[in-house]
Amino acid sequence: MKDNTGAVTDVTGVVGELVKFVIAGLNDNDTSGVIEYEPHYTLLDTVGSRATDGTWNGAMGEVVAGNADLIAAFMVATGERSRAVGFTPPFASSGYSMMRAASTTKEDIWKWIKP
Repeated sequence: MKDNTGAVTDVTGVVGELVKFVIAGLNDNDTSGVIEYEPHYTLLDTVGSRATDGTWNGAMGEVVAGNADLIAAFMVATGERSRAVGFTPPFASSGYSMMRAASTTKEDIWKWIKP
């Protein structure tokens, strides 16, 4: 949702509800009364990639630079990204999968994708 200036004021759907749930939990569990978490919504063109100079852009850049404490997005936790930030376990599934022709071989051709 955007206001009359075009600024994002709310996010709905799975990601929006997750962010609201996390913020409510953080605020409820802060007994010091010092920290008040509030959302800052922004639209980013990319989840982020690392440039040759080592800097990050997009959502990754916001977290690495300390401009954001939390980014909720549909992104792949690659090894390169995991070395720069911490990821939660996935909270949604895309439903995408790979397939191949049926085979009688016993070899597990998907071993490269397993952890």
